[in-house]
Amino acid sequence: MPTPSEAARLILGTEAAPAQNPLAARIGPVWRSARAREALGLNSRQALNSRRVNGSVLGITTTEGQVYYPLFQFRRHDDKVEVHPHLVPVLKILRDVDSWTVAAMLQSTDPDLGVSVIEWATSDRDQQQLRQWAHTVRNELTAP
Repeated sequence: MPTPSEAARLILGTEAAPAQNPLAARIGPVWRSARAREALGLNSRQALNSRRVNGSVLGITTTEGQVYYPLFQFRRHDDKVEVHPHLVPVLKILRDVDSWTVAAMLQSTDPDLGVSVIEWATSDRDQQQLRQWAHTVRNELTAP
């Protein structure tokens, strides 16, 4: 039986989340920058970094400066990989919040939503309510 890291590499070129801690394990499989660029059809590191900075893709940065892209944010649509379109507005709103915090919050059941953000974003629920949730979270986490 392969180790978690070996198994992750076998599945769609993923890797186990960086670092050995409960938060990284909770985030799940990730792509390195090169794999994320390839999957998204981007031609340069700068293009991917620009998308990360403007909040249209979530990249988590390790203490060593490596950036990883959690797989839970992606979907395959018309034979292309993309960040789920209902998730993009949330990522843009939360782009100034710590990326590890955002990654954990997106997968956790939120008491106000009753489900995780990922479940909400990939459902037929009211996406305006999800954006309102993101504004509230941003204001709470970035308040002085």
